[in-house]
Amino acid sequence: MHTGFITACVLILFPTLATLNLMETKLSCPPECICLSQTQILCNSGGLKDVPLKLLPITVEHLSLTKNQFSVIRSDCFSGLKYLKKLSLDGNNISVIKPFAFRGLPRLRELSIQQTPLMTVPRFAFAGLQNITSIILSHNRIKQVESYAFAGTTNLKVLVLTNNPIVKLESHAFSGLISVDKLSFPSGIRVIEPDAFNGLDTVNHLKLSFMDLPRIEESTFRGLTNVEVFSIQESDLGTIESEAFNCVTNIKMFFVINNKIDSIEGMNITQEHNVGVLKFQEGPLANGSVSKFMSENYCISPLEMNGKPMNQLDFDSIIRCPYNVSEEIGEIASNASKGVLTVNTLILNMFYVILFMIKYT
Repeated sequence: MHTGFITACVLILFPTLATLNLMETKLSCPPECICLSQTQILCNSGGLKDVPLKLLPITVEHLSLTKNQFSVIRSDCFSGLKYLKKLSLDGNNISVIKPFAFRGLPRLRELSIQQTPLMTVPRFAFAGLQNITSIILSHNRIKQVESYAFAGTTNLKVLVLTNNPIVKLESHAFSGLISVDKLSFPSGIRVIEPDAFNGLDTVNHLKLSFMDLPRIEESTFRGLTNVEVFSIQESDLGTIESEAFNCVTNIKMFFVINNKIDSIEGMNITQEHNVGVLKFQEGPLANGSVSKFMSENYCISPLEMNGKPMNQLDFDSIIRCPYNVSEEIGEIASNASKGVLTVNTLILNMFYVILFMIKYT
């Protein structure tokens, strides 16, 4: 009688003990970390040199690995953490991110890598993050963004690259990005390779400022389309070639303001480009008069006239236009009535004439 009772008790207790062991396994936490729960884990300032992947519960959703000693984020580094939604790697010694480093994170939405010595965003570094919405890469030492670095991140909404010494954007650097709300760049960009923005489709706000470019060519912004606000400002743009914006389409507001421009070879913007508002230099060209435009815009060359209002120039002492300006402007105005340009063509082309005369002094 007693033997049967004891046996029954053992049989009842055994699954209970197994359940407790299983719970203990699930509740395990890396010794360098603080597990606030099975979904939120802090591994900050723990001296980690590698991700403790095998010790992390697969249920983790928010993971902070800041201020450790990671130098390389290897391929598939976080594979298996299929519920992870937010990841912070700020303050590490990261100098290399291998291709497909974040593959295997189907639910990851937010990724932050800041305050690191990272110098290059390499090819396919963030490939495979099909559901990522925010990548913050500010305050690093990034000098260049390689081709297809963000390939496959089709749901990315926010990409921040500010406070980096970026000098070069490679061809197809942003290929694969569609429907981006905000794309933020640092100052100091000196090289934009052909087709750097090709494949970037639908951007709410794209701002490029404090660049130092030798020229803007047809290929500089080729493929850029469907932008709400496109702003180029406070930059040295060198020469704007006549075909510079030929391949830019569907821009709701296009601002080219407060830049240093050596010369404009032309700017062929037609109805087919579908530019809603073009603001050039100090104010919208669609409003105001030629005299107002000339009085509010200033010369950048020749040196002795630098900074003077355009309406103070003595054009006879500089050079006479090689063609009849009145006839040309009359022809331009006629073309404008046919919808050749979406902005006030008379004012814009008067600006070209002025720059042409200054250029050939």
